[in-house]
Amino acid sequence: MDVKRCHTVTMKHLDKLKDLEKPCGMITEALKTFPRASNLLEAGFCDEAADLFHQGLDDCLKAIKLYEEVLEDFSKATEDCKELPHGDLEWSRKFCKENENFTKTMREKLNELSGLFETRKNLKQQKKWGLVDV
Repeated sequence: MDVKRCHTVTMKHLDKLKDLEKPCGMITEALKTFPRASNLLEAGFCDEAADLFHQGLDDCLKAIKLYEEVLEDFSKATEDCKELPHGDLEWSRKFCKENENFTKTMREKLNELSGLFETRKNLKQQKKWGLVDV
């Protein structure tokens, strides 16, 4: 295969990665809700804080799912391409594996964050009701 054809095939597949911009932006926006929810919780607005937190969590999980779908499409496209140079194929595999690890870690951290938020919310409510002295 000639060099020009290899370059064209590689660029075509790399263009698919532009589709990651949308879910990345969605994740960024969703993550911004967590500090706002925390501030509301500290101010004593537990229900509003919980609503905002859970909306942000749902939005973030939806964005991660979209991110994973784009990544899967990219992975399938590069694996199925017989014209892709070996070095590019190896890079693609490594890139996809690292991003799979990223989304797995994001899900784990969001789960931890959710637990911490619920604990803080419960303590705040118990303090408000005079059940604990925090």
